[in-house]
Amino acid sequence: GAAAGGGVGMALATDVTIAARSAYFVLTFTPTLGICPDLSVTWQLNRRLGRGFALPLALLGPRLYAEEAQRRQLIWEACDDDTLWQHAMELATRLAAVPPQAVRLVRDAVDSSTSSSLEAQLRTEMEAQRLLFNDPESSALQEKTSRRFKEAAARRRAKL
Repeated sequence: GAAAGGGVGMALATDVTIAARSAYFVLTFTPTLGICPDLSVTWQLNRRLGRGFALPLALLGPRLYAEEAQRRQLIWEACDDDTLWQHAMELATRLAAVPPQAVRLVRDAVDSSTSSSLEAQLRTEMEAQRLLFNDPESSALQEKTSRRFKEAAARRRAKL
């Protein structure tokens, strides 16, 4: 089906956007109604597609089908229509398994990267790592490292 007008903005406001292959995105605000896109459409399109494609898309309103949207990196993935729901649920399950603090900090880091210097971005990443290493919900790395360390120590002791 169609994601039209504000539906495009709502679809692009997600962290991971997927669509059925038969789906398309269309902006009718300007060419049909003579108004400006809203619901973050201009912000999302420009960042995802660049001005060279975003502006004509908004001004002329062509249909952008899911496979082209994926190719242009507007969406994460175009799926077969009959497996879209199953695929969406699999992605949702995978995302739900990621610690919430990690999701928030990674999202913030990626979002800030477009307006940060490399030095500032490295500080952002370092601070996120510091917070996550100390977060009990995000301690899988600590557990793996601790387990590997203990296993390696046991192997060394066994060789003695």
